[in-house]
Amino acid sequence: MSAGPRPGEALFPKTSAPQETLEVQALIAGVGPAALAAAEGLARNGLQVALIPPVSWAQAPVLEGAGAALPLPGPPWPALCRRLGRQEARRYWEVAAEGAADLRMRLIGAECDLERGGVLVLADEKGDSEEMVEGLADLVEAGIAARMMGPSAATGYLPVETGFPVMYLGGAASFHPARALAALAAQAAGIGVRFLAPCAGLCWTEGSKEVEVAGSGFLIRTGLLVLAEGAFAAEPGTGLVRDEAHLLWTGPLRQGVTRTTIAAAADQGREIYRSGPEGGLLAWISAESADPVERLRRRFPETRRVEILGHRRVPCVRGEDGLPLAGFAPGSRRIRILEGFGAQPWSLAWGAGQDLARSPGAQGWADPGRFR
Repeated sequence: MSAGPRPGEALFPKTSAPQETLEVQALIAGVGPAALAAAEGLARNGLQVALIPPVSWAQAPVLEGAGAALPLPGPPWPALCRRLGRQEARRYWEVAAEGAADLRMRLIGAECDLERGGVLVLADEKGDSEEMVEGLADLVEAGIAARMMGPSAATGYLPVETGFPVMYLGGAASFHPARALAALAAQAAGIGVRFLAPCAGLCWTEGSKEVEVAGSGFLIRTGLLVLAEGAFAAEPGTGLVRDEAHLLWTGPLRQGVTRTTIAAAADQGREIYRSGPEGGLLAWISAESADPVERLRRRFPETRRVEILGHRRVPCVRGEDGLPLAGFAPGSRRIRILEGFGAQPWSLAWGAGQDLARSPGAQGWADPGRFR
């Protein structure tokens, strides 16, 4: 099994160079599901929207990921509660759950190897399982289809080894990331989103009534600028930091694994595994793991008898506290930041973009100003 070839430009909507001067109601700068969700949602709400990526769509960093939409954000419920408080933690889960449901609906019929299933949230120690049980009622109340199961039951879904109870969440999906991104881009283009040619060196200035965005030989005036995935480098003071993870994929495991549970996430929120199209596993493991191959084999002992077909380090950007940024740029009322989703499931990025589109003037739920 392999990760598949990178897509050609033909899979994505055709782009056009902006005129010397262009005026739009909303400009999205970014490349990935959060950028597409914001652009599509704003256009569906009647705004004139243009989208300009920092790199070509065929080079989108998210194409390196595992292509999973899970009804949960990367950080688990107990960790979010400790970090943010219960009310804000629930907001993260609601955004991710809405994003997962919307993605599954939009990808029905798309040629992207869509598979449905669930996700197992794995505990690393007894305390993790106890926190899962304590948070179960909150998740169910928030509309998440969650339940607990014993370690032996978990092995019937994925060949996972755990000595602790796990949480099962329904409504997960996996897909070929490049084909899914192309299908979502085509949907956005179909309702009027204008796709501009890639430009890596954008500069912007906010005035009292508009934002001026300058590139090589052009100037774009817009009432709303959204800086989404990949729009700007992670520099000190932005609230974003560079990170990377290990992406591994294995040979086929037990027969039938592709049609059972799609994914498993470690409770610390930094690992995601999913079944591949040939019955193997794709694993997205934090770079903090000293030996990602051994980590995979310890979690899934059956991988010891199959070949590791691929292993590479994948760069991403995240918030300084591991959470994304979704809100107004500090001190701004016309520039939104929608970044830091690189190590998260697509569901959180897509949900965040759609949430912004519903209320572009509302305060975000992951305020970038928290790092000031």
